[in-house]
Amino acid sequence: MKDYVIVTGGVGGIGGAITERFIEGGYRVVAVDTDAAHGAGFQKRLGGDFVYANADVTDPAALIALREKLGKIPLRHIVTLAGRALAEEWKGFAAADVSVIGESLALNLAGHLNTLHVFYPLLAETEGDKSATLISSINAEGGYGLPVYSAAKAGLLGFVNAACAEFGEQGVRINAVSPGTVPTAATQTEPKDFEALKKTTSLGRFASQGDVAELVFFIAHCAHTVTGQNFVIDAGQLRKR
Repeated sequence: MKDYVIVTGGVGGIGGAITERFIEGGYRVVAVDTDAAHGAGFQKRLGGDFVYANADVTDPAALIALREKLGKIPLRHIVTLAGRALAEEWKGFAAADVSVIGESLALNLAGHLNTLHVFYPLLAETEGDKSATLISSINAEGGYGLPVYSAAKAGLLGFVNAACAEFGEQGVRINAVSPGTVPTAATQTEPKDFEALKKTTSLGRFASQGDVAELVFFIAHCAHTVTGQNFVIDAGQLRKR
């Protein structure tokens, strides 16, 4: 039986690229998402090594039901990606409705931790190397606005630091990946000036969805002694500030 990878947000732009990279690498991927239309398209295109699971990461009960449905799969890696800056957040912290605080933290921080908590037992039981990779953002380290979203992304880095030793007791590596600006179908609907943002990079270009997927795959599949780290992939945006 092939080893499994769980990818939350696994049929979106970056998430879809990560899903495809792991399947190319010989894994079977369970893509946890709420976009059934994209999920069906991925299923048709990728075949039997792709499993679409319609579940909301902010709902622990839905994740528990999914774990029970999957049974004792040989889970090798977890990648938590599901999340986004909410439309209300673009108004600014003071102008946004107070409800945005709980909603953004639930999606962009708690959703990641819900996934890890529910599926950690399967990961821990798998023999050999295994890992969890959390997708954060350079917003966690720089002043790019979106303070609630940024706080959630910084929380993921804090979790990696705090959980590293405990996870290591079961042989589970845990790392974070922090992308900068990555043009996707979703991010291109946001109020951003991509040409202006490109000038904020040291390389004069952005990382692509495939670039992020390749890094995530390397950390999970190849970097067998790397844990407790945050990998920034931003074409030098943080360094040029």
